[in-house]
Amino acid sequence: MNQKESKALWQTILGVLEVFAIDAIIVGIPMALGGIETPLVLVAAVFSLTQLIYIIPRGIYLYRKKKWPRFKGVVIGGVIAAFLNGGCWLYLISMMSNTHY
Repeated sequence: MNQKESKALWQTILGVLEVFAIDAIIVGIPMALGGIETPLVLVAAVFSLTQLIYIIPRGIYLYRKKKWPRFKGVVIGGVIAAFLNGGCWLYLISMMSNTHY
């Protein structure tokens, strides 16, 4: 691997870490404000909406600036976060549908 490929790889990894860091902040704020009692559905909903608000514009910005490795990293991080969030939603929905009142 030459120096250019190595730099591109690190930029891609940095893009993924950028998404994960912002996701950690997004999930941490409602948990910090509401404490442990914060409903998980609220945290998941906030996470889903805010992801759309920051990933799409960030991707468009990086695409226009032709920063391809970082763009790929943001896309990869966004897809991983979306899959994890989708799994959490499915789990929460199944838990709520199995609840008997």
